[in-house]
Amino acid sequence: MENQPPKYVSPPGTWKTKLGLRAGSVLCVIILAGIGGSLAANERIDGGSLLMVVLAPALIVTFIWDVAEAVCILKRGGNRGIHPGAVVAIDLLAWLGWAIVDLMLASFGLISRPRYMIQDYSGYDGDRYRYDPDMVTPEDQALEKDIMNKGRALLVFGVLTT
Repeated sequence: MENQPPKYVSPPGTWKTKLGLRAGSVLCVIILAGIGGSLAANERIDGGSLLMVVLAPALIVTFIWDVAEAVCILKRGGNRGIHPGAVVAIDLLAWLGWAIVDLMLASFGLISRPRYMIQDYSGYDGDRYRYDPDMVTPEDQALEKDIMNKGRALLVFGVLTT
């Protein structure tokens, strides 16, 4: 039997677009891992490691799936990716998972008060419930801004990944 061409050949515009979107998703996943890791690495931030526990499974699954699809597009005859039914099923499941992660990231990046996440925060006068903004050190103010900015960046890249 001769070497027959594949039954379906993906047009160049289609497979290049699919490959570009997968590459963009991988880039967002790498950025999310970096930002989340920088929050988790700071010992003064409570909840940073919990954030990575929530974020890591979604990052790993998405990265593996995107790389698998990209490899199939590049290596299979006709630049065909994984079977379209499988792509739709896995992408829908990933979308649902990322929607849940995005809700958690929204609460971290938009709703939460960073001062409650900082250990040994200087703005409390001996009582956890008596907040005095005049007592906050510049280091704590910078850490608050850092948490808020990184939380917003996590949300943006999480939504882009979704």
